[in-house]
Amino acid sequence: LTANRVLDSITNSGDGDYGTLVIVQDVTGGHTLTLPLEFRVVNGGAGAITLSTAGDSIDSISWVKFGELYLVTLGTNFN
Repeated sequence: LTANRVLDSITNSGDGDYGTLVIVQDVTGGHTLTLPLEFRVVNGGAGAITLSTAGDSIDSISWVKFGELYLVTLGTNFN
């Protein structure tokens, strides 16, 4: 991430589809990523994630499509 970003909704996916997004902060860090409304984060509610803020830090989100929702798991601080 080189700035705060908003992730677009996923299109053309069906139940059971899945994926992983690796998020790397630039050297300054502190950037945010806002998830679409249909994302539900385990233990975090609707689209609420807190990324690692250090420069060059690495996080990931993994998701699976479930009906109209995307069930998300967040992994942080892979440094």
